[in-house]
Amino acid sequence: MNKQPFATGAILPNGFTFVELVVTLMIVGILAVTILPRFADRQTFNTRGVFEDLTGTLRFAHQQAVAQRRLMCVTVNASSFSVTRARAVPPAACDGTALLDPSSGSGYARNLATLAPGVSIAARGATAALPVTISFDALGRAVAAGLRVNGDGSFCLNVEAETGYVYAVACP
Repeated sequence: MNKQPFATGAILPNGFTFVELVVTLMIVGILAVTILPRFADRQTFNTRGVFEDLTGTLRFAHQQAVAQRRLMCVTVNASSFSVTRARAVPPAACDGTALLDPSSGSGYARNLATLAPGVSIAARGATAALPVTISFDALGRAVAAGLRVNGDGSFCLNVEAETGYVYAVACP
């Protein structure tokens, strides 16, 4: 038979043989069983997820403080965090009125025992100990704070006092 590539009427190979396909699938299966569990450690994802959720919660409280021109307070414990707001304008203090979570319509609160078992939050830097309340005023200014999320690894964040900017930092 004439097997000239790119020639008109050329006969080209039709693909993999059955044996090649079975061997390839066996190799992929062996690699999946031995390597993938190292990438699928749930605790690592839980720790990162809590860090991202806490960072997002602080940024949301900052945004809502400026948008609603009200004092917003994020109360952080070792195993939970929640957002409350002041009723009165101008506010004297957060009075426990829960800020509504836009995704659920209920009070904005997270419980780490159900969300991510084995993950905890600790204070760091200027924030001496938990529980701590980080408040954002109507201009977006905040009480300076540093927090650390601990689990399988650690992730740290800071809240700037003058601007209310929330950002990740390297853990010491």
